[in-house]
Amino acid sequence: MITYNIEPNTGVEREVKITYSKEGKQDFSSYALFSSTSPSESEIEEVVKEHSYAASHFWEHQEISVDEVVLPNNSGSVKESVFEAMPEYNSATQKLEPTTVESETTITHTYNVVALTPTEKGLNIKQKRIALLQATDVYALSDRTLPTAMQNYRQALRDITEQETFPNSVVWPTLPVD
Repeated sequence: MITYNIEPNTGVEREVKITYSKEGKQDFSSYALFSSTSPSESEIEEVVKEHSYAASHFWEHQEISVDEVVLPNNSGSVKESVFEAMPEYNSATQKLEPTTVESETTITHTYNVVALTPTEKGLNIKQKRIALLQATDVYALSDRTLPTAMQNYRQALRDITEQETFPNSVVWPTLPVD
């Protein structure tokens, strides 16, 4: 037999935590969001039934129950981790690739500076362009008149990928002053 307990999730309105229990198995918890703060009994039954499938699936694929966990050792030693300082790099044209070197006593974590591919450079430029356009969206609302200088600035941002040197270098337009 499966039993369940429903309790409110503090801090999140209309969300509850449902904990399913089955003898000899680890408890399974899931979260549900109700459409109202006072759900009907049928809504509760539907959610409990729907989430119970996940609990059954969890228990079916759980290879061992909590009581059967036996640790061969409860103590030991591990190698010391050493983290080298991150090198300086230009995020517009470079990225960091982590590397790990293991010796008999330590694991050293370092970073190599690697050039971005043209595709990665293009994505970075497009992400910056989106952010700059979003920052000026307030000027383009339907109840406002968009000044010509702002229209030109926004169009120059849209045309940034048409520059001859894109994606290796671009000239960013200057934000007009109100």
